[in-house]
Amino acid sequence: MVLLATGAVSQAAEVVSQDLVVMGSACVGSGCTTSTDFGYNTIIVSGDSPTILFNDTSSSSAFPTTDWSVGTNAGVFAITNVDTGQNVMQVSSTGNGVALGAGSTLVEGAISVGSETNKRRITNVADGVAASDVATYGQLLAAMDAAGPANNALIQKNDQRIDKLSDEVSQVGAMSSAFSALSMNPRGEGDNFLSIGLGNYAGTSALAVGSYHFLDGNRIFLNTGVARALDNGAHTAVRLGVTFGG
Repeated sequence: MVLLATGAVSQAAEVVSQDLVVMGSACVGSGCTTSTDFGYNTIIVSGDSPTILFNDTSSSSAFPTTDWSVGTNAGVFAITNVDTGQNVMQVSSTGNGVALGAGSTLVEGAISVGSETNKRRITNVADGVAASDVATYGQLLAAMDAAGPANNALIQKNDQRIDKLSDEVSQVGAMSSAFSALSMNPRGEGDNFLSIGLGNYAGTSALAVGSYHFLDGNRIFLNTGVARALDNGAHTAVRLGVTFGG
């Protein structure tokens, strides 16, 4: 076992110019002590905000020169692009969140692949199977295509019902107008009267015929009427009224 303890120094205390083989375990960082418990760990990086830097010193344009670091700070494990200073992956141990992609922000209890100003797509995703799976855009389009004919038929049926209801309302209005035109002759004499009325509502016309009768020495007054719409299905309405007194 090799124990390596590093302090806050800017230069190396020892340089190994050849290959180094550690047969046991190793601890690196200011948090290492002679009593460090390795357990089953091979390498331990211990200290305040412990970080491993991968410094690419390639000078050839054929090789990438991006430097990376892996470390943890304030309960967040991160892989960072050192050249840009942006984290490309973050895992929060306290907020139960994961952020993927450069500049992505951690969101508590969620997986984030971007930020408020930098949105990203998630691609190469399998279609959802379980109730808790996320549906893909392809599944959404397929569901919309499958529901389209049924929805169109339902909309058409509702349109027909609305049109029918509109026609019926127009007929009722026209017949009511025709009924209201019925009247006895205010100067007429006798026990029986006949009246004819015409009405119109919203372009629909109706004809009404009514009769009025005095019975039993004027102690009973009977009035009847029938009206029929002349357009939009020609519905019919009837009325009967009896008045006692005298």
